[in-house]
Amino acid sequence: MRPPGTETFFAESRKTVGDAELRRKLEGTVGRHLQQVAIVAGGFPGYEHEKAAARRVKEEALSRLPELLEQLKQNLEAKGARVFFAADAVHCAPPSDRRPHNAFRSTFKSDWKAGPKSC
Repeated sequence: MRPPGTETFFAESRKTVGDAELRRKLEGTVGRHLQQVAIVAGGFPGYEHEKAAARRVKEEALSRLPELLEQLKQNLEAKGARVFFAADAVHCAPPSDRRPHNAFRSTFKSDWKAGPKSC
């Protein structure tokens, strides 16, 4: 089952896949980006080594994500914050206040000591 609202996204995506002008613009943008990456990589002798090291750090962190989130939670709670976990933005807010469009924003704009207001 897809989250609410995604049907419109997928319908619009299917429609725009055939847009030749959009495809041309995307190909040009991607091409320029790849050229810039090649220029940067060529001017930085350790680029591939550093890129591989960064990938290993990311993979290691993701493999330990539950442990790291629990550690973060404990550290934040020790400083007086309230921490809540939710599967997605829709479930972040209490049932009476489920407004997915603002859940992320209001969570991070809340008062640190009082804890998140939407989550």
